[in-house]
Amino acid sequence: MKSLCRFTIAAVLTAAALVAITGCKDKTAETPEAPAKGTPDVSAIAPIQASELGVPAQTDPNKVVVSVADEKLTQGELDKRIDAYMRSRGTAQMPPDRAAAARKDAQEMLVDGFIAETLLLKEADKQKIAVTDKDIDESVEELKTRLPPGMTFEIALQNQGMTMDDLRKRLNNDVKTRKLMDTQLEAIADASDEDIKKFYDENQPQFEQPETVQARHILVRYDAEDDDAAKATKKADLEKIHKELTDGADFAAAAKEHSDCPSKAKGGDLGAFSKGRMVPEFEKAAFSQEIDAVGPIIETQFGYHIIQVTARNKAGVQPLEDIKDRIASFLNQRNKRDAAMKYVEELKSAADITRAIN
Repeated sequence: MKSLCRFTIAAVLTAAALVAITGCKDKTAETPEAPAKGTPDVSAIAPIQASELGVPAQTDPNKVVVSVADEKLTQGELDKRIDAYMRSRGTAQMPPDRAAAARKDAQEMLVDGFIAETLLLKEADKQKIAVTDKDIDESVEELKTRLPPGMTFEIALQNQGMTMDDLRKRLNNDVKTRKLMDTQLEAIADASDEDIKKFYDENQPQFEQPETVQARHILVRYDAEDDDAAKATKKADLEKIHKELTDGADFAAAAKEHSDCPSKAKGGDLGAFSKGRMVPEFEKAAFSQEIDAVGPIIETQFGYHIIQVTARNKAGVQPLEDIKDRIASFLNQRNKRDAAMKYVEELKSAADITRAIN
């Protein structure tokens, strides 16, 4: 089962001002996990023109749509930013009416982003916050780690119509605003145990977990072109393995030696899963077997399987101790986001901002 994951430099750049105030690994089709219902397309490579989205072309790209003190954003520059954002959101696949609405939303968001980033950069300069070449080099290297398999950094830049100089200028602003926000947020206290407990008590439905089982399996895969005789031979081979297991052979060792599933590297272990994650035949067997029992051979669209359930977890609310760190991380991030929004609003209230956009 393969998931689609696309990459755009524009989508991955931190844009620290926006982040402060507001991907993929392929899976093989040989595991019994049920096919995903659909993975959203998160980017597109081909440029999108306003005319393709039912948006009239602007007659005056030099019109100033917003000014923040002495910094101005023209309609032409705003259109470029909107086009880049629309590419990153995959709107080439949208009907024109939806794409036009998405473009309007992007316009509002990007104008607000320009205002926030401009104010933060001005404040960072006022506080003499410096960005070194080393800072930018580290950011470039971090971006490179996010490239999907098979894509070079040069291709990623080319797809976005960016040069390395363009990128380094963007990263300079990102790092500068991030450093500023770090100085503003360093005094924000971490969530206390009382805060964590209160959030847990008030949000119990969020922590409910379904029944799960942990299982391992051995798969003998057959291909679509296999005839009945070929399938029978493969099943007979698995029956021999099944007998060895019932006679006491080690399941994990047998999986490593015989299984056609990539999970063989982990002794056939598929981890814990809930209902709806696996294909129906596999799910039915896994959720009905006794723990540690070697189940009968079953057939799915992937081939023949032997399943062994190693653990079972009942449905219920996750204990606070199991998720305490996750709740703390969420609350800490939320508190910093709220403080950052408040800080930006304070900068806005003291700034000379003029909008000239519908």
